[in-house]
Amino acid sequence: LKGASIKKENCKAEHPLDSYNNYYLANCPQGIMNVKQYEKITLKEVYPGIDWVLYSNNSKGIKYDFIIHPGAKVSDIRLVYEGAAKLEQLGDKRLKLVTPFGDIQEGELYSYEAESKKEIVSRYAVARETGTDIDSHRSQGSEATIERYEVVFQTGNYNREETLVIDPPLVWATYYG
Repeated sequence: LKGASIKKENCKAEHPLDSYNNYYLANCPQGIMNVKQYEKITLKEVYPGIDWVLYSNNSKGIKYDFIIHPGAKVSDIRLVYEGAAKLEQLGDKRLKLVTPFGDIQEGELYSYEAESKKEIVSRYAVARETGTDIDSHRSQGSEATIERYEVVFQTGNYNREETLVIDPPLVWATYYG
């Protein structure tokens, strides 16, 4: 989330699960053990007046929503995808990220006014840039050319006195490493 502010005190974990994860990382070879899992995590005020909600939906997998409260601006939300071979826009409402490990898709974009449930026309807009970045996994100081894609949401008219929900379902995800 480009330009976002994520603060520990603004994170709210809900619905603890009975399971847990263990992580073994190069910088922590003894592992990080028994990390609790939750069904839903809300990150409040990632942008002024905008919350980011991540949750598990058994029938649809991992999902996230942006909750745009009255007075907030949709244009503040900027997603940056870095390191993918390609990002394809599949029509206005879907994205496909091509990686060496498989494709990741953002499902059909759905936006609606929270109170009235009225659907609001919305679409993705994608910009691509190439740049250099220091890769911390390589020898210190080496630079690599990377692809960056910035994604924003564009919406039709909606009642700015209502809360707007932008709901892009993630079709496939995993972690590597």
